[in-house]
Amino acid sequence: RPAETPREHRDRATATLGSAAGAAAGLIARFEQARYDRSAVDEADRRAALTALHAVRAVLDAPDAPAPTARQPAVGSDPAAGDRR
Repeated sequence: RPAETPREHRDRATATLGSAAGAAAGLIARFEQARYDRSAVDEADRRAALTALHAVRAVLDAPDAPAPTARQPAVGSDPAAGDRR
C-alpha cells in the first residue's frame, strides 16, 4: 500500500469505523499534535489518545468488524503511471 498522510489514513479508515469514526479522528489529531505541534503533550493528551485507541480497537476487534477498504487513487492521478499524489 502506498504511504498515506495521517489525514488520508483517517479519511479511508473512518469510512468503515462507524461509531468509532470520531475516536479515530481524535486519535489522529492527537498524533498530529504530538508529531507536528511545538507545544508539549501532557498526561491528559496521552490519556485522550489511549481512550480513542481503545474505542477504535473495540470496533476492529468485534466479531462483525467492518472489512478494510482499499485506498482510492487521488483525484486526477493516474495509478497506472505510478502517480501517488
